[in-house]
Amino acid sequence: MQPPGPPPPELGAYRLLTLLGKGGMGEVYLALDTRLERKVAIKFLSASSRDDERAAKRLLREAQAAATLDHPNICAIYEIGEQDGRSFIVMQYIDGETLADILKRKRLDVQEVLGAAVQIADALADAHAHHMIHRDIKPANIIIDSRGQAKVLDFGLAKRLPAPTRDDDDAATVSVLSTPGIVVGTMPYMSPEQVRGETLDAGTDIFSFGVMLYEALTGQQPFSRRSTPEILSAILTHDPPPLSAIAPDTPPALQRIVERCLVKDRARRYQTAAEVRDDLRVLQGSLRDSQASGAIPRRPPLLKRRWRSAVLGLLLAVLVAGGGGWLYWRAAGRSWARESIRQVEAISQREDFFAAYD
Repeated sequence: MQPPGPPPPELGAYRLLTLLGKGGMGEVYLALDTRLERKVAIKFLSASSRDDERAAKRLLREAQAAATLDHPNICAIYEIGEQDGRSFIVMQYIDGETLADILKRKRLDVQEVLGAAVQIADALADAHAHHMIHRDIKPANIIIDSRGQAKVLDFGLAKRLPAPTRDDDDAATVSVLSTPGIVVGTMPYMSPEQVRGETLDAGTDIFSFGVMLYEALTGQQPFSRRSTPEILSAILTHDPPPLSAIAPDTPPALQRIVERCLVKDRARRYQTAAEVRDDLRVLQGSLRDSQASGAIPRRPPLLKRRWRSAVLGLLLAVLVAGGGGWLYWRAAGRSWARESIRQVEAISQREDFFAAYD
């Protein structure tokens, strides 16, 4: 079968305006819905072979299911169809930037990461409640608009796409045969069970979400390696470097959330995206409360001990020096010196003395 040509400039009520992007799955165009006078995004899917045609049909059926989702953080699907041998899906157009592009140009602070993470986890919780899993959660499938609203893209799309022709691209979307059918995902973000080709549940999205959260906080993928086999091996057998070593400003509570998302045994992982969302919301609220109250973090215990030691050392040096002078001039100075040292030791036990230095 001959590959279809470029899409026509007019597609029913849709007028194509400009190409937004292209990849192994096809092309995405900005278009105008002339009936409602609104901008939409239209994704045209490849249909270059009989197998691809079957994949496109499965994809369209899944898109129908995804269209039933109604959540502010999920990109809405308006219409599906086929024209001139090209399957297409009409979606909500979001004027924003993908999280992948954002992370290429800057590092997000903890509050920015939390703001997006809560929204994404809420979207996943809603999808899972409707018995749908995404299977391809990654920064490129998250778009954030100018108001900071996050949208999850490609629900029902990434699950049945064919593998790319290039197998040397570590970030390419790959397919893995499994008992229930074909499972696809983007390799560095795949869960261990996804790599093994096992039947998937909500846990695979939670693992991928943890990978994405780790990358947003550190600027690097937790399982990034030089080759495909090394990536797969790392996902299955290696734990990523601790967040505290790469992004030490990450709150310990957030580190624990990410670590629990990335547990390889899905029975010990977060069981629902709603749990992840709730823990993120609690942490987000506590950080906001701390900032609003103007609370100043106390010095770490080690610094506190060093500061107290320095003050005590100075006091002891002055008092002992004074005591030494008295010893030189009068024998009674011995008892004075002993009493001075006893007083310094008593001072060291008083918390109120050091309150001003903590």
